[in-house]
Amino acid sequence: QCFRYELLARALEKDVTEKSASDECVLIERLGQEIKIVVGSAMNIKITHQEDLILAETLLRELSAAK
Repeated sequence: QCFRYELLARALEKDVTEKSASDECVLIERLGQEIKIVVGSAMNIKITHQEDLILAETLLRELSAAK
């Protein structure tokens, strides 16, 4: 997910005074903004757990070796 800082800040501020949401997209939609899906790269992984760092390091090594 990617949002302009000002828009996300406004959505988060409003959420504090109203109710919680499952994710940032819901907050942005509550502001009346349209959510768009864009094609990305499968290499753009989310790093949440320690194991994700191992995957990221492996991907970086493979990319460097391919160059």
